[in-house]
Amino acid sequence: MTNTDYFYGTRTIVGLLPVTLSSASVTNGLPISLEKGVSYKMSLVVYSRTNGTAQIQDLQVADDSAFTTNVTVFSASQNQNQVLGSDRSSTVDAFTQTLLNADGIKSIHFRPLGLNEQAFIRPRVVTVGTVALSAFIIVEKLETEAPINPVQA
Repeated sequence: MTNTDYFYGTRTIVGLLPVTLSSASVTNGLPISLEKGVSYKMSLVVYSRTNGTAQIQDLQVADDSAFTTNVTVFSASQNQNQVLGSDRSSTVDAFTQTLLNADGIKSIHFRPLGLNEQAFIRPRVVTVGTVALSAFIIVEKLETEAPINPVQA
């Protein structure tokens, strides 16, 4: 028998460490476990922007945190009903809604996207044009029955 409690709540995770981007490219985010997650809000934050644009290009799910096995990509042209933008009434897809050409924050929302019991997800950020900006991604993961380590007295 263990003295472990469980909670149903939101856990904030870093999806992309703060990074300075200086050329048009695609930058992989960090792997995030899909275990016990029931919904996600992923926010792209752009700051210290001088030039260029950034947006969440797509989401990748895979069996492993290195994204080498059973990789599936969710992009604007696929599964539009599974990834939602901040403006639900817009006909613009969720990924395009994350386009930032100034300092700011844009978000997407989704439920677990693992199709074949995949265990990890990561965002990919694309930058366009002559780029000089900094960005990071924060993920809010709603969890169910996530263990909390007890505090020892």
